[in-house]
Amino acid sequence: MEQASIPMKDGIRLAATLYMPDGARPGEKYPALLEYLPYRKDDGTAAGDYPKHSYFAKRGYVGVRVDIRGFGASEGVPPEREYSEQEQLDGEQVIAWLANVLNGNGWPTNYDLTGEAIEVGNPGKIGVHRDALGNPTMFQNRDAALAAFRDPFPGEGGQRNELRGPGYFGIDMGLDKDWKIKEGQTLSFAWEAFNITNSVRFDAAASSNSFDLTTVTNFGVYGSTLTQPRVMQFMLRYSF
Repeated sequence: MEQASIPMKDGIRLAATLYMPDGARPGEKYPALLEYLPYRKDDGTAAGDYPKHSYFAKRGYVGVRVDIRGFGASEGVPPEREYSEQEQLDGEQVIAWLANVLNGNGWPTNYDLTGEAIEVGNPGKIGVHRDALGNPTMFQNRDAALAAFRDPFPGEGGQRNELRGPGYFGIDMGLDKDWKIKEGQTLSFAWEAFNITNSVRFDAAASSNSFDLTTVTNFGVYGSTLTQPRVMQFMLRYSF
């Protein structure tokens, strides 16, 4: 296990830990498995990093754990948002540095996360439709929608926010009333209702996280809801 400081073009240096294969010799080529995260490598994730990267190091890979700019042991100010341009530019420079130092080819892959599906066409507007069995589905024409996606390549992370569902809707109401019986004695009544219209909103995000591209039967079928069934509760209290 080696500690490294990776220089960026603006002078900032990012902290990295390299989990090298045993017996590694200068000049040998090793593929690198990169984790580039804001979670501090020296304390926040250290307990889980060592066994994971050591596993790959024993099999001829270099496990690389890098703190994003402004986090952990890395210099600089944290980017203004997640996946910012600065964060991506730094990531490209980290990959180029690894390709030079480890004599690799610089091809990045995310071995720890693979997307469910990659959108390659227009699947149509997301809504609530019914299939022949009466199941609620995301797409009106599931055959056409299925053709608009492909399986991700190994290590391909996928896309973000490509599909948006109908959204959330819910109305809650409440009423309460106090009656003063006499000095020091009060009767209170309250009624509360949650999702009073008993509206149903399906969870498109959860459904898209479990796409089955092997068959149209289960593709795009809603499996959960954003809303809960209507609930009402009553309260009666006598204070004295």
